[in-house]
Amino acid sequence: MMYRLIFILIRWTLSLRYRVRVHGLSKILEKGSEGILILPNHPALIDPILLMAHLYERLQPRPLADEIQMKRPVIRHIAKGIHVLPIPDVGKVGGSAQTAVHQALNEIGQALHEGSNVLLYPAGHLKSTAEEQLGGNSAVQTVLKSQPGTRVVLVTTHGLWGSRFSKAFHPAPQVMPVLWRGFVGLAFNLVFFFPRRNINIEMVEVDDFPVEGDRIEQNSLMENFYNQSIERNTYLPWLWWQGGAQVREEPQRNRISGNPEDVSPATRDVVIAKLQAMTDHSGPQIGHKLDHDLGMDSLTRAELLLWIEQEFGFPQGNANSLESVGDVLLAASGQGGSSAAHLVPPPPTWFTSDSSNTLEIQEGNTITGVFLSAVRKWPDRLIVADQSSGTRTYRDLLIGILLLNNVIRRIPGPYAGILLPAGVPATTVYLATIFAGKVPVLLNFTVGQRNLHHAINLLDIRGIISAQAMVNRLADQGTDLSHMSNRMYYLETLAGNMKRLDKAIAWFRARTGLHNLTGRQPASTAAVLFTSGSESLPKAVPLSHQNLLTNLRDTIPSMQLTADDRLLGILPPFHSFGLTGTVLLPLLTGLPVAYHPNPTESATLSSMVKTYATTLMFSTPTFLKNILRAAEDGQLDTLRWVFTGAEKCPETLFRQVSQSLPHLTVLEGYGITECSPVVAMNTAKNNKHGSIGRPVRSLDHVLVSTEGDAKTVPVGSPGMLLLRGPSIMDGYLAFDGETPFVTWKGQDWYKTGDLVTEDPDGFLTFVGRMKRFVKIGGEMISLPAIESVLEEHYVTEEDEGPVLAVGANDNTSELILFTIGNIDRNEVNNHLRDAGLSALHNIRRVTQLETIPILGTGKTDYRALKAMIDP
Repeated sequence: MMYRLIFILIRWTLSLRYRVRVHGLSKILEKGSEGILILPNHPALIDPILLMAHLYERLQPRPLADEIQMKRPVIRHIAKGIHVLPIPDVGKVGGSAQTAVHQALNEIGQALHEGSNVLLYPAGHLKSTAEEQLGGNSAVQTVLKSQPGTRVVLVTTHGLWGSRFSKAFHPAPQVMPVLWRGFVGLAFNLVFFFPRRNINIEMVEVDDFPVEGDRIEQNSLMENFYNQSIERNTYLPWLWWQGGAQVREEPQRNRISGNPEDVSPATRDVVIAKLQAMTDHSGPQIGHKLDHDLGMDSLTRAELLLWIEQEFGFPQGNANSLESVGDVLLAASGQGGSSAAHLVPPPPTWFTSDSSNTLEIQEGNTITGVFLSAVRKWPDRLIVADQSSGTRTYRDLLIGILLLNNVIRRIPGPYAGILLPAGVPATTVYLATIFAGKVPVLLNFTVGQRNLHHAINLLDIRGIISAQAMVNRLADQGTDLSHMSNRMYYLETLAGNMKRLDKAIAWFRARTGLHNLTGRQPASTAAVLFTSGSESLPKAVPLSHQNLLTNLRDTIPSMQLTADDRLLGILPPFHSFGLTGTVLLPLLTGLPVAYHPNPTESATLSSMVKTYATTLMFSTPTFLKNILRAAEDGQLDTLRWVFTGAEKCPETLFRQVSQSLPHLTVLEGYGITECSPVVAMNTAKNNKHGSIGRPVRSLDHVLVSTEGDAKTVPVGSPGMLLLRGPSIMDGYLAFDGETPFVTWKGQDWYKTGDLVTEDPDGFLTFVGRMKRFVKIGGEMISLPAIESVLEEHYVTEEDEGPVLAVGANDNTSELILFTIGNIDRNEVNNHLRDAGLSALHNIRRVTQLETIPILGTGKTDYRALKAMIDP
């Protein structure tokens, strides 16, 4: 009875905006009101609510609904009361959803068998064009095969295409912002003068539905029914004085960019063979549609997406983005993320600043203390944002910290692992962890199962804060954490268990300052990061509050940040520059940051620059190059500085920036995780092209000979870089290998393992890693020097990711060129000779690969290449 009253109230409220007429319901009820499978089209996010509001009193249908949405406050209580059948979003969750989807379909069959009515959307997602397209979806076929005597009712809802809840209005419509706008509209329209949409719901029972037919036959019948009268994209203003309905142009579909004809024959053969095996189709062609021509439903496409990630190593987006065989080929070649996601813009207050002052790090000796100083100074400033969480103020972050604090404090042991990508949740969890007195361990989720397990077990981490969707995704990619389930703290579960009273108390304490965070003494270690593992197993690097704050205070003044600046945060928090540059720097200076979790989604990142009007970015050269390649005209106009590191910035990238974006300055720097991480950097006032800049002010440095006598080298000559200063770690955790510190002239120095030169003006130039040198004929041969020459000839602006790398056989000292292109060895050696390199630098063997392996940081994975040389 209670839920009937709730839906009556919802129906009355919606009637203020929607004039709904239902046709055909009475005729259906004449045959009974049980065991009916109701199959509607899906033009807008609001249509399930409209249907339930008008059908619940007579039919009490059990709807299928997104399991994540059903866990939201208030909604989860209603969902439980009306017996919603939860189902994962295959497009978002991927292959891990298959078991849950099949289980949900079995529950539908059981519910129908017991006489319940079920509301199932055959498309499984919002339509993105005026026509409803079901393709090869198999949910209806699966249900009817288990319950062949089920009554089938088709439903069309007309009048919503073009509303703010539809993809005709916005490619990524959001429920809550539109509802909030609606409530505001009620007030402006004096409630009863709200312009109303005419909605027609037509219900028809299909007695001759082809229950025994295949899914293509069933879906074609449903599509013909849904599309017998194509709606036009019609917008109805929210305010009565803005006029009547407006017919607009149909939206353009977003497609993966690129030409599938350019995909290499080897990749094409592998993909076509896989499609044949999955579909029994004899000859898939580039233009074939996955649904209509190959009969692939959303589950099969999710399985295909998972296979692409495992086979080719490229992270993929939504399964629904794959429409044709050509799309699959592009995804397999690394271009699956080339189409931009549709972004929800931030509120106008994101673009306003409360001063024109230069931004500086706030006072304090700990990260917690400095953060609280920033909260007191700018409590209502929008400081962090992402597309999933929206925008958040300092006070919002404080609420999140208070809600998570007690949970994290109960984690056994001194460490709390954080397994999250760049975003508002990761930043909030990091802060909550240090306020809880735990040491945050930022886990690298891109290194594979072996290295990730090594990191967790090395420190005996007993609590890992992550997201269920992310762990499922990692499992799909081959990183299985199921045996560590007792250590996992999922944010979805934590949010679902938070009581309203707890939220109200946290809100009150954050608003009034009546919290006890000021007196909290954090652990001395502010973060544990891991070395990249490009040449050995990752080592645990503990960084103290002093380490990190010293490095930030060394670097921030030279960046000349102002209150009008905004940062695009793309580096993950496990990346040393991701932690300092995109988490700590914004929080401790008041610099707003917009996050995106995947730094390889280049087109989306270039769109974010425009959407959030960002002016700064920290990036690797590889990520920056791909963003420039994907950007459309005008998208990067607000960018003024890009700080690059982690790998040498190639000359071709500098030229590309100067030609296409003359207003943008690329400042190259050099950092080491063990040094918190910035060691040297070019600045706006002191920028020498080709160098890595001058050392930061708190670091002492010296260049010494590698010949064993440890003498300083002459100006301009390469030497081993030694460092000492307050931003350098004290030593690795749980490590019994060779110490990274050496004694030179009676003092301890950190040995970087890198060769650099220093010019008379104090600018350093990176020569290469000592481990990336090989001794041939008594000479030290630099592998990076060879790569630098060859990049001038074989790297283009269109390339995504590295196209070549040089390795050496330890047994024979032969040099090997790894490349994704068909390169002639003699031609390569001619280029090296023309560049003035001796014959000792000549390549002895060329090995062609599908892709050059990279780490999650964007660096070339030389360890993986080494394994190919010395298996």
